[in-house]
Amino acid sequence: VVPSTLLPRNSRNMNHFPISDTSDSAYSEWLVKHSLPPYLGQPCSFAFTVDNDEVIFKGKFVNPATHSDLLVAGTATSRTPFCVLFSDGECKRYSKTQADRAVKLSHKIDLIAAIIAHVSIHDMLGLDSLAPL
Repeated sequence: VVPSTLLPRNSRNMNHFPISDTSDSAYSEWLVKHSLPPYLGQPCSFAFTVDNDEVIFKGKFVNPATHSDLLVAGTATSRTPFCVLFSDGECKRYSKTQADRAVKLSHKIDLIAAIIAHVSIHDMLGLDSLAPL
C-alpha cells in the first residue's frame, strides 16, 4: 500500500478551497497561503449596467463555503477566490482583480460620502449643501 502523501497530486485541485473545513479561519488561512488579500468581512461595491444605466451595488466579502451552494464553493480556486454577498441576498464569485477594483470603488464612495457630509467643504467650494451633486 502506497501512502497518500506519496501519490501524485492532481494539479487542478491543488488550489481549491477545502470544503472539509468551512470555517472563516480556514478560509482566511487559505487566502494567506495563496498570497491573496484578506478581504473577508470587508465592504465592497460593484458597478453593474441595468437598463442602460450604471448602478452601484454594495456588498461584503464572505466565506464562499458558507454563503454559496456546494457546487460553487467546491469549484472555487485561486482564480475566483472571493465571494461577495450583496445587500439583496445574491452571492457572486470574483477574481482577485475584480475584488481589488470593488474595494477601491467602495473606498471612493466612502470618501465621497465623507466629503459630502462636510458642510465646511461645501462652503469652501461655494456649493449649497442641500443641492444634489
